[in-house]
Amino acid sequence: MSSTRSWMRRIAASSATALWLLAAINSSALAAAKILPPEQLIKQTTEQVLKLLEEHQSELKERPARIYEQVKDLVINHFDFQLMSRFVLAQIWRTASPEQQARFVKAFRKLLVKTYGYSLSQYSGQTVGFNGTQYTSSGNRALVRTVIQQPDGPEIPVDYRLHKTNAGWKIYDVTLDGISLVQNYRSSFSTQIRDEGLDQFLDELEQRNARPAP
Repeated sequence: MSSTRSWMRRIAASSATALWLLAAINSSALAAAKILPPEQLIKQTTEQVLKLLEEHQSELKERPARIYEQVKDLVINHFDFQLMSRFVLAQIWRTASPEQQARFVKAFRKLLVKTYGYSLSQYSGQTVGFNGTQYTSSGNRALVRTVIQQPDGPEIPVDYRLHKTNAGWKIYDVTLDGISLVQNYRSSFSTQIRDEGLDQFLDELEQRNARPAP
């Protein structure tokens, strides 16, 4: 998991806003009378989260552990962790038992929630710009292009891939500065699973999640 840890440290240091934006898509948006299109959904809730972070910035840094639960509440309903898990494990998913699949989905979800919660505490005045949305010919998948605008650093492109479900639009991958979250985890995890086996890998991932966030 060393490459994954290095990647996460780089995210937290240079572009934490990309991670808290993932948590920006909260439940109030889908509570509306109609399901919002992907870009409108992200835009509407981003403003709410920016306001929240500005008002509670000192609290976020002093009590980061409190952020993890907030992220959990915000994220779970708007990410397709099942589909993300299938993409991350790739061929391994097809040979895993239902119990192993369920363990991985749960552990992977917790890993992402903890990572995003920590990144929320790193907010330092970043803003978000939107560069349009592209749909597939079927209209069931979308790519929302955004850019993180940092006060003292270069702009960072962040692309969100969503698919339409009966429960609304769900995110299944995020590309940060050209690096796909799904592909990055797939590369890191597949090597470890090949060397150790899936059960031992799951044990270690669950133990890692049980440790306090950095």
